[in-house]
Amino acid sequence: MDQDTRALMCGVNTAIIKIRGAYAAWAKAHGVNYHKILILYSMRDNEECTQKQISENYRLPKQTVNNIVTELRREGMITLVPAKDGGREKVLRLTEQGEIYAAGIMGPLLRFEEEAARRMGIRGITQMTELAMEFGQILEDAIADTLEEQVTERQSGCGQQEEMAWTKCCRKEREDEER
Repeated sequence: MDQDTRALMCGVNTAIIKIRGAYAAWAKAHGVNYHKILILYSMRDNEECTQKQISENYRLPKQTVNNIVTELRREGMITLVPAKDGGREKVLRLTEQGEIYAAGIMGPLLRFEEEAARRMGIRGITQMTELAMEFGQILEDAIADTLEEQVTERQSGCGQQEEMAWTKCCRKEREDEER
């Protein structure tokens, strides 16, 4: 990677970490796990929000999402209800207590986001979002392709390794016989 590209990637990573860090600091200041904030966002943004959607949208392990959902249910913040489409998956819903809880944490945060959006302008926010999504998709595709190639190489290499081990074993037996 040349120095210019490296500097650009450093800037991208710093920006991503800075944004995530702001959300994480807000969560920590309110005694909330960062991932819990993501679940509250999902519930706000999607009328039919499921654990699977949260896991896929935020690239979180299913178990992480399930653990937080279980905790929120135990605390009386959410309930699980059947989906409108009659599917097997349950939809997450805030209880009355959960609405109050979410408003206390999310309300001020949403106002901060609105202020940032106002200062950047619709065009700036739109460009930032489109470019970040495009960059993320290209990066995910490149990583997926590389991992797929590595798995294929390992699988084909496995036979070669077994063959090499067998050859080594045979060679050792022959050497032992010659002595």
